[in-house]
Amino acid sequence: MISSHCIVSDDLKHDVNMVYKTQEIVLKYIKDNFPHIKQIHYFSDGCAARYKNKFSFLNLCHHQEDFQINAQWSFFATSLGNSECDDIGGTTKRLARKESLQIPLDKQSTIPKTFLDFCDKKMEKVKFHYIAREDIDIIRSSLETCFRDMRTVPGTHSFHNFKPLNSTGTTEARRMSIDKEPSLLT
Repeated sequence: MISSHCIVSDDLKHDVNMVYKTQEIVLKYIKDNFPHIKQIHYFSDGCAARYKNKFSFLNLCHHQEDFQINAQWSFFATSLGNSECDDIGGTTKRLARKESLQIPLDKQSTIPKTFLDFCDKKMEKVKFHYIAREDIDIIRSSLETCFRDMRTVPGTHSFHNFKPLNSTGTTEARRMSIDKEPSLLT
């Protein structure tokens, strides 16, 4: 069963905190609908602001503890993801733009809830979720303490697969996800 999800938010910072909140939502859906799944393998581009950074690596190390499911993360070359996610986001924006051109200016809405309702009606096969800025701010403040003393792991840009070994921050890094042995332990 394939299920597509799209996040709508009034928080415009696309950072590790938004990713964490998105994981909460999507993983809840997975656990509710597919309880037999015991491992998640994330695939994303290597955007350092959102995914491939020391903060995400720490979150990955705490993934089992936070979400009760094991995970690893593989990265495409930055800006070369062009996956189904790009299609869903692009289609959503295109339909909203087309609709806004057909609505008189005085009747247009810039409220995320109205946008979410529009998306639910126009794209019934996609599950849309709303994340309020306030919810992201709660995540930001709770993770801030964890992130305070983080160190950057040198050379992470040349590795494309990361798998946590424990919740203390030890991670295997591989140049390719199919490498038998890790090239780096952080």
